[in-house]
Order: sequence, then C-alpha cells, then structure tokens
Amino acid sequence: PHPRLILQEGDVAALLKAVETSPQMGRLDDYIISQAEQMLEQPVSVYKKQGKRLLSVSRLVLERVLFCSYAYLTTKDVNFAARAEREMVAAAEFENWNPSHFLDVAEMTTALALGYDWLYDLLSEASRQKIESAIVEKGLLGAEKESQMWFYRRANNWNQVCNGGLVAAALATYEHNPEIAEKLILDAVESNVEPVEEMYGQDGNYVEGYSYWNYGTLYQCVLMTALETALGTDFGLSQTAGFLKTGEFM
Repeated sequence: PHPRLILQEGDVAALLKAVETSPQMGRLDDYIISQAEQMLEQPVSVYKKQGKRLLSVSRLVLERVLFCSYAYLTTKDVNFAARAEREMVAAAEFENWNPSHFLDVAEMTTALALGYDWLYDLLSEASRQKIESAIVEKGLLGAEKESQMWFYRRANNWNQVCNGGLVAAALATYEHNPEIAEKLILDAVESNVEPVEEMYGQDGNYVEGYSYWNYGTLYQCVLMTALETALGTDFGLSQTAGFLKTGEFM
C-alpha cells in the first residue's frame, strides 16, 4: 500500500504527537506549514537551466512537494495536496530533467517519487499516470544509459544521491515496472557498499567534508529508509561501522 517510502501507516499520528510534546518539533512543524502556506500562491516551477545545471529547479520542486505533502498529511487541508500535485505535473511535463548532469535527475526523481507515494490516493488518475510515466521515462530509464551509469562506480556523494533518488522512485512505482525497479534496487545496493565504507571510514569522518556530508548523508538516509520501510531491510547498509558513528563527526 501507499505510503511506503519513509512514512508508513501510523507514522503521521506519531509525528503529530511528537510535534505536541517536543518544542523543537513544534518549531519545525510551524516553519514547514508557514512555508507551505506561502507556496499555495506561488506559480509552479519552470524549466530553466543555470549553465549546465537544472539542479536549482529540481531542489525547488523537491522543497515544494515535500513541504506541501507534509502540510496535507498533518492538517488534511486538500489545498496543500492540490498544490503539490500541480508542482509534480508541471515537472513531469518538462522536456527532460537534464540527464547530462544526473544529480538534477536524481533530485527531481526524489521529489516526484515521494509526492507520488505520500499523496497517491489524493492524485487524480490523469496526474498519477503522468507523474508515474515521467518518473520512469525521465528518471529510472536514464540510469540504464552507459553515459550516466558512471555514478555506480564512484565512491562519493554522486553515488549516494543518484542511488537514493532512483531507489525511492523504483520502490514508489514498483508494481508498474517490476523488472526495471528490481534491477535498479539491486544495482544500487551492490554499488553503495563501497562508497559507504570509504566515505565514512571507521570513525564516521566524511571524506568530502561537512558540506557534502550533509548532502550525501541526506540521500544515504533516503536510500536506507526507503528500502527499510518498503522492503523491511536496508540490506545491512546502515550497519557499516563508520556510518553508525558519523553523527559524532558533525
């Protein structure tokens, strides 16, 4: 069933309880809801590259989809769900997600995968099909091209970000493309072992420094948690010695 990525049935209730009892969670909740309210009146994102990158647009879509999806799940105000749906449909209609710089694809794929999963029952059938098709055609299939596959062979943040986004998307749409999804999941798990061991070492000290630690570890957690919530296992990735200590690095 949906949702299956990161959030599962019962998690929203637990989250709301935490918001009530934790001052830190309460402040975070207030911030997200206030930002989502401002997003309701903003126009949807448009395809506009900066140099060779579309990354700023991918990140804007990701922020809007996550904030508005969270706002709907915690308030049940359908205006937030509708705003996230418009954002996802607009991104789905882009000519591409800039595969020449595959981080752009990975972050856009993450945005639509999580929004598609979290709002699955709220999306219109037409929107659902358009978003799903875009996830597969502009996201998942791009990883099968030899010109893009090099991130599988890199022990750096590219491996974490690309695998995190692709696995989230593969799991979100699994039943519609099981063969493609299964291959991507297995390739991701296999290729991610060495980067986790090398990037965090034995002590959790991230090789690329604290800025990329934030970026790479975010998507490492997306990868691991999506696997755990959807399949019941992260295949042991989170048990790597250095990863378990990396909070101390920061």
